[in-house]
Amino acid sequence: MDTILKGAQVPIREILQQTRARLYSHIGERKKAIGLQTEVAAFDSTRYGDEAEQTIKSMGILASLYREDGVLKKSGELGEKVLEARSKTHGENDLETVAAMASLASTFWYDGKYFEAERLLRRVLEIETELLGKDHPQTLNSASSLSSTLRKLGAFHELEEPELAIIEDRTRMLGSSHPDTLTTKANLGLVYYELKDWAKAEQCIREVVAIKESVLGHLHPNTLTDRANLAAVYWFQGREKEAEKIQLETARTSAEVQGSEHPETLMASSNLASTWWRRGKWQETEKLEQDLVQARERLQGPRHPETLNSMTNLAATYVSLGKYETAQEFLLEVIKQRSEILSPKHPDTILSMVNLGAAYSEQGRVDIALPIEEYALQFRQDLFGNSNPDTLNSMANLTSTYRRRGDLNKALELEKQVLETRKVVLGETHVSTFNAMANLASTYWSLGRLSEAEDLEKKVLELRKQFQGPKHPDTLTSMHNLACTWMSQAKRERAINLMRDPVSLRQEILGGDHAFTITSVNALRDFEQEARKKGHAFPS
Repeated sequence: MDTILKGAQVPIREILQQTRARLYSHIGERKKAIGLQTEVAAFDSTRYGDEAEQTIKSMGILASLYREDGVLKKSGELGEKVLEARSKTHGENDLETVAAMASLASTFWYDGKYFEAERLLRRVLEIETELLGKDHPQTLNSASSLSSTLRKLGAFHELEEPELAIIEDRTRMLGSSHPDTLTTKANLGLVYYELKDWAKAEQCIREVVAIKESVLGHLHPNTLTDRANLAAVYWFQGREKEAEKIQLETARTSAEVQGSEHPETLMASSNLASTWWRRGKWQETEKLEQDLVQARERLQGPRHPETLNSMTNLAATYVSLGKYETAQEFLLEVIKQRSEILSPKHPDTILSMVNLGAAYSEQGRVDIALPIEEYALQFRQDLFGNSNPDTLNSMANLTSTYRRRGDLNKALELEKQVLETRKVVLGETHVSTFNAMANLASTYWSLGRLSEAEDLEKKVLELRKQFQGPKHPDTLTSMHNLACTWMSQAKRERAINLMRDPVSLRQEILGGDHAFTITSVNALRDFEQEARKKGHAFPS
């Protein structure tokens, strides 16, 4: 074909080149697609000029290809040129200009520049509402994109009402089974997920899965994606075995239907690895995540964002296995790559620093961990404010390091701040608020303020039983902690009776070889031995 094209008119060759570029992009050969489209854009610039319509279109396609390949800096630079050219030739209140704004906002979103993305998307929504009307599918798509951006900024409480409105509009105009309607309903499920409203999250996502299985089939990639989201909700409800079953089925089905190295299969395997990690199956997790890192390096390159995400997950597993130096090596490499590809102050780079600080803290190297975690916290406070979930997570990590260092009073003051902020922002019945209460109780215990620790732990236990369930892993951790506090208060009989619950339930839910189960078994054994020394006898 190339030989024949040499004798053809150049514009025909250019069109075919662009078509081939799109085909390569569709099948995942993005590097080849970028190479071809770069040639097309260069030719258009030379032949027509930088401000010609054909050149602007070619540059826009190239910017999108760079974004898909994770080359976000280049995508952003091209996207800004396209938007500037569109604004100059068409004016701002033009749909072609709006499309360029939306495309650049998408690049900003993937680059972690959520405030810039929000600013552009609000303008896009404003213009589309004026030109097309609030019920137009394109306007609704932009409203959905803005909601996704607000989710990234942690503004979850602002999202339920807009998402419900979009669902209502799309259902009326497109039908309840239309892909756009289902996408919005799935997004609403993710909002409820972030708000830890598991019942509503499950209801939304189950409805989406049921319709997609009926319309698309249970083997369709979109169905598999939503089944993976449902599994995540199950896990946070304490239904770990159900979550693992779905994720195992999803990973196997995706491998059979799409191939073992398809991006969706790799994502399904990554989700399964996360569940195994949470269940304490760290040996299995390590092997799967090593395979994922190798596959992503081979298919997407060592600097691709998904490769770096897989390296980060593997590093967390190394920490759990006590392989601290290996974890730190991985995380330092991720920080280096993200600093070069994104920026040293990109949220993903800061997240890697947070993980590195946690790895040093877990190892007991608190003097190294402390400045890293303090820097990450300051950055998140400056970028997101004190009430953002990421900021609060950084505060919580820092309190753990203060406790390990013996700075219990510093830990206490920061934990009080985290607890009070989460109560205001998330409410007293939010799972993250329960976690903050549990951490504060732990510091009270370390300070010897056992009565205050007991009061908080009793409250946390009751809240977890009510809102997470009596067999949820977090509930069992609260039982274990309260039993330990009672033992420290010499309430031996009460402590032993309570500790028997996490022992039996962890054996049932997590298995006898899980680290948490072993911890509770050992604690019960120690409690009973101490009680017998004091002259007490307890039935086995």
